[in-house]
Amino acid sequence: MAAELFVKFENTNWYIENKKMIINVITSLETFVYQLNNEFWLKDSSDIIDDDYHVRIFLNNDDIMLEIDFHPFDIEKSLKNFLNWIRMNTNIIVQDEDGEISTW
Repeated sequence: MAAELFVKFENTNWYIENKKMIINVITSLETFVYQLNNEFWLKDSSDIIDDDYHVRIFLNNDDIMLEIDFHPFDIEKSLKNFLNWIRMNTNIIVQDEDGEISTW
């Protein structure tokens, strides 16, 4: 079962104005493997089961959804790098699907 996390922006204008830069950061992650419109796939390179992805990132209108199926070390590293990069640029809150604040 996948976990869903939502990246909520204090300043949604920053998110809207910087989507291209966010896309560039996602596609430069070591674990990035695929993009379809506003959906991005991350996959650990050591996967021997040949899954298509371990994480899907969806750029929604005013937030980002992370669907995490599996998070080995490289995936955790990529997600931490991505979220830390966002935090260096703007204030965010990461919530789970129940609206609870996440430690990510």
